[in-house]
Amino acid sequence: MSAAAVWEINGSPARLCLLAASASALVIALADGLSPLYEEGTRLIPGVAHVEHALNTGVSFSFLEAHPALAAVFSVLALICLCVFALFAPMSRPKRLLLSAAWAGGACNLFSRLRFGFVRDWIRLDFVPFPVFNCADIFITAGLLLFAFSILIRKEGSRDAV
Repeated sequence: MSAAAVWEINGSPARLCLLAASASALVIALADGLSPLYEEGTRLIPGVAHVEHALNTGVSFSFLEAHPALAAVFSVLALICLCVFALFAPMSRPKRLLLSAAWAGGACNLFSRLRFGFVRDWIRLDFVPFPVFNCADIFITAGLLLFAFSILIRKEGSRDAV
């Protein structure tokens, strides 16, 4: 698919990705932006999750925590790769939407990292020992996991390359 075809007016994948990413980013920014208002220990869902504030200068699971500038560069490169793939790889609209959600989560975390020097994590699961995370992390993880799952269950004869 040529670059010009991606930007066509009717049903454009680029417009769909941009709209989905923008809407997702707004939801993420609102949820994560309001997180300081929650008191430590507040039950979000009883027996499932509570508020625990943590500042993360790294990326996933505090990787590159000692190198915040490198974490930002890594994030920018990952977002560029994800964006190019979402725009130019032949795939269905639902798959593009999943990648747009993951991109929006990554963009929100990058914005926080660049503006504040850290990402504010604030959700702790009660039922498993898992690191503290935020809404942007949910969009990244859910988007990429569901995208991978959709590839695994792809129907025979599908026109999607991925």
